Amino acid sequence: MGAGVGMKTGQGLVALDIDTLDETWSSRVEAFAIEMLGAGPRRVGRAPKVLLPLRIVEADIQKVAYRAVLFNDSTDFPPGKDPRVELLCAGRQFVMGGIHPDTMEPYRWPLGVPHYDALPVVTAQQVDAFFKALAAMLPAAKAPRSGKVVDRTGIDQSALRSTEDEVARLVAMIPNQEPDYESYRNMAAAIRGALQDDIEAGLDIYQDWCGRWTLGRPNPDFDERVFRSLTPPFALGIDTLRGLAASATGENQMPAERFFEPVPEGSVDTSAFSDPGAAPEKERAATNDTFDLLGIDGLLLMSDPKYLIGRHLPENALGFLYGDPGTGKSFIALDWALHIAFGLETWHGDSINAPPDAHVVYIAGEGVAGLKSRVQAWMHRHAVGNARGRFSLLAHSVDLMNQDQLQKLARTIRAGAPGTVLVVVDTVSRSMPGADENQQKEMTRFVQACDVIRSEFQCVVLGVHHAARQGGNMRGSTVLGAAGDFTFKLERKPSAVAGKLTCEKQKDAPDGWNEPYRFDTVAYPGGTSLVPTRCLTADGDGAPVPAAQEKQILEAIDEAWRSGEPWGQGPQSRDRYAATQLVKGFGFETGRAQELIRTLEDQGLIAVEMVDKRYKKTGYRRLASSSAPVASGNVFD
Repeated sequence: MGAGVGMKTGQGLVALDIDTLDETWSSRVEAFAIEMLGAGPRRVGRAPKVLLPLRIVEADIQKVAYRAVLFNDSTDFPPGKDPRVELLCAGRQFVMGGIHPDTMEPYRWPLGVPHYDALPVVTAQQVDAFFKALAAMLPAAKAPRSGKVVDRTGIDQSALRSTEDEVARLVAMIPNQEPDYESYRNMAAAIRGALQDDIEAGLDIYQDWCGRWTLGRPNPDFDERVFRSLTPPFALGIDTLRGLAASATGENQMPAERFFEPVPEGSVDTSAFSDPGAAPEKERAATNDTFDLLGIDGLLLMSDPKYLIGRHLPENALGFLYGDPGTGKSFIALDWALHIAFGLETWHGDSINAPPDAHVVYIAGEGVAGLKSRVQAWMHRHAVGNARGRFSLLAHSVDLMNQDQLQKLARTIRAGAPGTVLVVVDTVSRSMPGADENQQKEMTRFVQACDVIRSEFQCVVLGVHHAARQGGNMRGSTVLGAAGDFTFKLERKPSAVAGKLTCEKQKDAPDGWNEPYRFDTVAYPGGTSLVPTRCLTADGDGAPVPAAQEKQILEAIDEAWRSGEPWGQGPQSRDRYAATQLVKGFGFETGRAQELIRTLEDQGLIAVEMVDKRYKKTGYRRLASSSAPVASGNVFD
C-alpha cells in the first residue's frame, strides 16, 4: 500500500475530527459545528466520519489544547473505541491524502483541497463553547477530555530523563487497558521524554507495552508511527511513569530525594524541640503548599441545604412530579409556580425563600387551553388583585433533545425572564418528541438538557411526568429517578376530591412522608376551576399524620364496621362518633379529628353506608383501593 500524505497541526491549524459511523449523529454534529464555528472544507475518509480543518486566531493559538467528547452512538463499536469528537492540535496529525486502510478508497475533499487562508477562523472562546454544548447534546456523553496548554520550551528536559532500566521496570508494572487515544499517546510521550537520547530503546519498551493491550488487537506499525511522531521539547517523562506505576501497584515509586531536600548537619535549630518552653525568635513565613483539611467543627459550620419551598423544592435542583393521568399533578405544579411568582411568603404552611424579583417560567406542552381559568381561579382564591406576579408561560412544548431549541430556550429566559428561579417542564414526554422514554441514553440526554438550564440560571427545573401504569412508578428509564434531586408522586382515586402527595426522594433531607391535598372548586367572575389546598391532617405540633398512624385509623374503622358498630358521621352517633373515636383512641384534638375524617372521605378512603337495614344504622366503611383509570376529559386533565 502506498504511503499517505499527512498534515501536522500547529501554528494556528487545528482540525475537528467527527469520529462516528452513525450517519444521523455525524450530520448533526457537523451541522452544529458549522453553526457555531463556521462553514468550510471537509475531508472524508471512511464515511460518515468527517474532518473539518479550522484556523485559530493568532492571539489565541496558545490557549487552545486538545480535547474530545466521547459518546454512545448506538453502533457496535469495540471496547475502548468509543465514538468521539476531537479537536486535533499542537502537533497531532491527520491524513490529507492517500488510500484509507479500511475502505481501500482515496481520502476525499468534496470541495477541493483547501488553502490555509480559506479555513474558517475561530477563537478559543468559540471552541470552548462548542465543546461544552456538545457534551450536553451527545447521548451518554462522557465529560470532555482536554489537554493542558503547556509551554514545553520552559520545561527542564533533564528532569524528565531516566535510565532504560528504570523505564522498562516501571512500564512492566503498568497494565495496558487504556480506553482512548489520548491515554495511549500520553504513554508514548512519557517513554519518549524519559529516554530522549535513545529513541530505539524507548520504541522497544513502548511496543512491548502496546502488545499487552487487553481491549483490542495491537497494531505495531501504527504504534511506531505514533512514537516516532513525538518530537522535543517534551512535557511528559519519568515522573508520569512513576505515577502510573504507583497507581497500578499501590506502592510509591518516587525516590526519597524527590520528597525531602538534603539538610546540612547543624543547619537546623532544634532547641524548640528539646526545650518545650522555647520558641523561635523570628516568625516563620507562612506557606501555602498544603491542602486544607476540614475538621468536625468546620463540617458542622457548613450551610444546611436551602429550599425554594420548604421541604419540597431545594434550590438549584432538578426534580420530578409524577402520577397517573388526571390526578391533578399539573395543578400542584402550577400552585408551586404561582405562589413563588406572586411573592407569597408560604406554600400551605411551608416557607417560600425566593428573592423579591423571582421569576417563574412554565413550559406547557399540554393542557394550555385550561390554564387561563386555572390562573384566574387561583388569583381569586388567594385574593391577588392584579397580574403583578413574575410568571411567564411558554404556550407550547420545547424539544429539549434538540440543541437549537435548547439554546433558544436559554436565550428566551435570559432576555424575557431575568431572575428565573423555577422552570416547569409540563410534561416530560412532550419535551422529548420521538424519543424512547425506556431507553437510558434518551433519558440521559433529557436530563443533561435540564441540567444545562439548571446550571445556566442556578434555578430549579421541575419535570411533570406520568406514571408507568395505574398507580405505578415513574414512566420510562430509571435514569430520571436516579438523576433527580427530589421526586414527588401524586395519587388520587377516581372521583375523589382529594389526593395524596408523597415525597419519594429528597437528596439532602428526609423523604418517605406524604400529605393530602384537596382540590376545591373555586368560582370567579366568569367561570370556575380547581385550586389545591393542603388538608388539615396534623397533630398538635403541625407535623403530618404519620402513614403508620393513618393505617391504624383505617384498620380501626374497618374493624368497627365488621363488628356492626361502625364509626358514626355525626354527634348523634354518641360513642360511635368518628371524631370522638379519634380523640379517645388516638389523642387527636376535636377540630383536627373532624378535619381528618373529612379528608379521608375526600380521598375516597372511607364512605358512609348502611350496616343494618332493619335498624337503619349507618356509619363509616373503609373502601377498597381502586385501580380503575380516571375517566378522560375530567377537570383534572
